[in-house]
Amino acid sequence: MKTGFLVFTATVFFISLCAPSSACEEYKGLSKEEMKDYRDKLAEEGADELDKMFSFRELVCSDSPTMRAYAIEYGLKSTKDAVLRSEMLLEAMFQKKRIDINLTKSNNLNANDKYFFESKGGVVTYIIGNKFKSEGCINIQNTGDESCSSYGSFVVSGNKVSLTDGDYIGEFELSKANDLIGFYKRVNNGGEKIVASFSLF
Repeated sequence: MKTGFLVFTATVFFISLCAPSSACEEYKGLSKEEMKDYRDKLAEEGADELDKMFSFRELVCSDSPTMRAYAIEYGLKSTKDAVLRSEMLLEAMFQKKRIDINLTKSNNLNANDKYFFESKGGVVTYIIGNKFKSEGCINIQNTGDESCSSYGSFVVSGNKVSLTDGDYIGEFELSKANDLIGFYKRVNNGGEKIVASFSLF
Protein backbone atom coordinates (compact mmCIF):
# COMPACT_ATOMS: atom_id res chain seq x y z
CA MET A 1 0.00 0.00 0.00
CA LYS A 2 2.83 2.34 0.89
CA THR A 3 4.59 1.61 -2.41
CA GLY A 4 1.41 2.32 -4.35
CA PHE A 5 0.98 5.61 -2.55
CA LEU A 6 4.54 6.65 -3.35
CA VAL A 7 4.08 5.80 -7.02
CA PHE A 8 0.83 7.76 -7.11
CA THR A 9 2.45 10.75 -5.39
CA ALA A 10 5.40 10.73 -7.79
CA THR A 11 3.05 10.51 -10.77
CA VAL A 12 0.96 13.45 -9.58
CA PHE A 13 4.13 15.46 -8.96
CA PHE A 14 5.43 14.70 -12.45
CA ILE A 15 2.15 15.65 -14.06
CA SER A 16 2.09 18.91 -12.11
CA LEU A 17 5.55 19.71 -13.43
CA CYS A 18 4.33 19.23 -16.98
CA ALA A 19 1.08 21.16 -16.72
CA PRO A 20 0.58 24.03 -19.20
CA SER A 21 0.11 26.45 -16.31
CA SER A 22 3.78 26.14 -15.45
CA ALA A 23 6.02 29.00 -16.48
CA CYS A 24 9.26 30.70 -15.49
CA GLU A 25 8.64 32.96 -12.51
CA GLU A 26 11.74 34.83 -13.60
CA TYR A 27 14.63 34.39 -15.99
CA LYS A 28 18.00 33.76 -14.40
CA GLY A 29 21.63 33.57 -15.41
CA LEU A 30 23.43 30.23 -15.65
CA SER A 31 27.14 29.57 -15.59
CA LYS A 32 28.81 27.75 -18.46
CA GLU A 33 29.26 24.69 -16.26
CA GLU A 34 25.57 24.67 -15.26
CA MET A 35 24.45 24.93 -18.87
CA LYS A 36 26.68 22.03 -19.89
CA ASP A 37 25.47 19.88 -16.98
CA TYR A 38 21.80 20.50 -17.77
CA ARG A 39 22.37 19.90 -21.48
CA ASP A 40 24.17 16.62 -20.80
CA LYS A 41 21.37 15.47 -18.50
CA LEU A 42 18.81 16.07 -21.25
CA ALA A 43 20.78 13.85 -23.61
CA GLU A 44 21.64 11.15 -21.07
CA GLU A 45 20.10 7.81 -21.97
CA GLY A 46 18.35 6.17 -19.05
CA ALA A 47 18.31 9.36 -16.98
CA ASP A 48 15.32 9.85 -14.69
CA GLU A 49 12.59 11.76 -16.52
CA LEU A 50 12.10 14.12 -13.58
CA ASP A 51 15.80 15.01 -13.75
CA LYS A 52 15.45 15.66 -17.47
CA MET A 53 12.40 17.83 -16.90
CA PHE A 54 14.23 19.81 -14.22
CA SER A 55 17.23 20.30 -16.51
CA PHE A 56 15.00 21.47 -19.34
CA ARG A 57 13.20 23.91 -17.05
CA GLU A 58 16.49 25.38 -15.86
CA LEU A 59 17.69 25.92 -19.43
CA VAL A 60 14.41 27.27 -20.79
CA CYS A 61 14.24 29.76 -17.91
CA SER A 62 17.69 31.13 -18.70
CA ASP A 63 17.97 34.90 -19.10
CA SER A 64 19.51 34.28 -22.53
CA PRO A 65 16.96 34.10 -25.40
CA THR A 66 19.50 32.11 -27.40
CA MET A 67 19.81 29.53 -24.62
CA ARG A 68 16.04 29.26 -24.28
CA ALA A 69 15.69 28.53 -28.00
CA TYR A 70 18.61 26.10 -27.81
CA ALA A 71 17.05 24.25 -24.88
CA ILE A 72 13.86 23.61 -26.83
CA GLU A 73 15.53 22.53 -30.08
CA TYR A 74 18.19 20.41 -28.37
CA GLY A 75 15.64 18.93 -25.98
CA LEU A 76 13.28 17.85 -28.75
CA LYS A 77 16.13 16.28 -30.68
CA SER A 78 17.49 14.41 -27.68
CA THR A 79 14.40 12.93 -26.02
CA LYS A 80 11.69 10.51 -27.09
CA ASP A 81 9.63 10.79 -23.90
CA ALA A 82 6.10 11.87 -24.84
CA VAL A 83 5.49 14.03 -21.76
CA LEU A 84 8.79 15.86 -22.11
CA ARG A 85 8.22 16.42 -25.82
CA SER A 86 4.76 17.83 -25.11
CA GLU A 87 6.22 20.31 -22.62
CA MET A 88 8.91 21.31 -25.11
CA LEU A 89 6.30 21.78 -27.84
CA LEU A 90 4.34 24.08 -25.54
CA GLU A 91 7.43 26.18 -24.80
CA ALA A 92 8.39 26.29 -28.49
CA MET A 93 4.94 27.51 -29.51
CA PHE A 94 4.92 30.20 -26.83
CA GLN A 95 8.22 31.59 -28.04
CA LYS A 96 7.02 32.05 -31.61
CA LYS A 97 6.11 35.48 -32.97
CA ARG A 98 4.66 34.21 -36.26
CA ILE A 99 3.63 30.90 -37.76
CA ASP A 100 3.95 30.13 -41.47
CA ILE A 101 1.76 27.20 -42.48
CA ASN A 102 2.96 25.53 -45.67
CA LEU A 103 0.17 24.08 -47.80
CA THR A 104 0.60 21.13 -50.17
CA LYS A 105 -1.21 21.37 -53.47
CA SER A 106 -3.29 18.38 -54.49
CA ASN A 107 -5.35 17.46 -57.55
CA ASN A 108 -8.16 16.50 -55.16
CA LEU A 109 -8.81 20.10 -54.12
CA ASN A 110 -11.98 21.76 -55.35
CA ALA A 111 -11.92 24.98 -57.36
CA ASN A 112 -12.35 27.26 -54.34
CA ASP A 113 -9.53 25.60 -52.42
CA LYS A 114 -7.24 25.70 -55.46
CA TYR A 115 -7.96 29.42 -55.78
CA PHE A 116 -7.21 29.90 -52.07
CA PHE A 117 -3.95 27.98 -52.42
CA GLU A 118 -2.85 30.09 -55.37
CA SER A 119 -3.87 33.37 -53.72
CA LYS A 120 -1.71 32.54 -50.69
CA GLY A 121 1.22 31.25 -52.70
CA GLY A 122 0.99 28.00 -50.76
CA VAL A 123 1.73 29.69 -47.40
CA VAL A 124 -0.67 31.01 -44.76
CA THR A 125 1.01 33.36 -42.28
CA TYR A 126 -0.24 34.16 -38.81
CA ILE A 127 1.15 36.89 -36.55
CA ILE A 128 0.97 35.93 -32.88
CA GLY A 129 -1.07 38.05 -30.46
CA ASN A 130 -1.72 37.54 -26.75
CA LYS A 131 -0.80 34.27 -25.08
CA PHE A 132 -2.52 32.39 -22.26
CA LYS A 133 -0.22 29.67 -21.01
CA SER A 134 -2.59 28.23 -18.42
CA GLU A 135 -4.87 27.30 -21.33
CA GLY A 136 -2.12 26.44 -23.80
CA CYS A 137 -3.66 29.13 -26.00
CA ILE A 138 -2.04 31.58 -28.42
CA ASN A 139 -4.33 34.15 -29.99
CA ILE A 140 -3.88 35.28 -33.55
CA GLN A 141 -3.11 39.00 -33.67
CA ASN A 142 -6.17 41.26 -33.26
CA THR A 143 -8.53 38.45 -32.20
CA GLY A 144 -8.66 39.12 -28.46
CA ASP A 145 -6.71 40.58 -25.60
CA GLU A 146 -8.34 39.34 -22.40
CA SER A 147 -8.87 35.63 -22.99
CA CYS A 148 -8.34 32.75 -25.39
CA SER A 149 -10.18 33.56 -28.60
CA SER A 150 -12.66 31.03 -29.94
CA TYR A 151 -12.51 32.82 -33.30
CA GLY A 152 -8.76 32.98 -33.93
CA SER A 153 -6.21 31.00 -31.93
CA PHE A 154 -3.76 28.13 -31.72
CA VAL A 155 -4.26 25.72 -28.81
CA VAL A 156 -1.56 23.29 -27.68
CA SER A 157 -2.70 20.02 -26.12
CA GLY A 158 -0.12 17.29 -25.54
CA ASN A 159 1.73 16.74 -28.81
CA LYS A 160 -0.99 18.35 -30.92
CA VAL A 161 -1.84 21.89 -32.00
CA SER A 162 -5.28 22.95 -33.18
CA LEU A 163 -6.05 26.13 -35.10
CA THR A 164 -9.28 28.11 -35.35
CA ASP A 165 -9.43 31.05 -37.74
CA GLY A 166 -12.97 32.06 -38.58
CA ASP A 167 -14.04 29.78 -41.42
CA TYR A 168 -10.76 27.85 -41.35
CA ILE A 169 -9.43 25.20 -38.99
CA GLY A 170 -6.25 23.19 -38.74
CA GLU A 171 -5.07 20.14 -36.83
CA PHE A 172 -1.36 19.35 -36.45
CA GLU A 173 0.72 16.76 -34.62
CA LEU A 174 4.37 16.89 -33.58
CA SER A 175 6.39 14.59 -35.83
CA LYS A 176 9.58 12.67 -35.05
CA ALA A 177 11.40 15.29 -37.13
CA ASN A 178 9.93 17.97 -34.80
CA ASP A 179 7.72 19.62 -37.40
CA LEU A 180 3.96 20.00 -37.03
CA ILE A 181 2.17 17.91 -39.66
CA GLY A 182 -1.53 17.86 -40.39
CA PHE A 183 -4.19 19.64 -42.40
CA TYR A 184 -5.74 23.04 -43.04
CA LYS A 185 -9.44 23.18 -43.98
CA ARG A 186 -12.26 25.58 -44.76
CA VAL A 187 -15.23 24.46 -42.68
CA ASN A 188 -17.96 25.75 -44.97
CA ASN A 189 -18.80 25.32 -48.67
CA GLY A 190 -17.38 21.82 -48.78
CA GLY A 191 -13.74 22.68 -48.24
CA GLU A 192 -11.25 19.85 -48.58
CA LYS A 193 -8.50 19.01 -46.10
CA ILE A 194 -5.28 20.51 -47.45
CA VAL A 195 -2.14 18.74 -46.28
CA ALA A 196 -0.21 21.31 -44.26
CA SER A 197 2.77 21.71 -41.98
CA PHE A 198 4.79 24.29 -40.08
CA SER A 199 8.17 24.41 -38.42
CA LEU A 200 8.96 25.08 -34.77
CA PHE A 201 12.41 26.50 -35.52
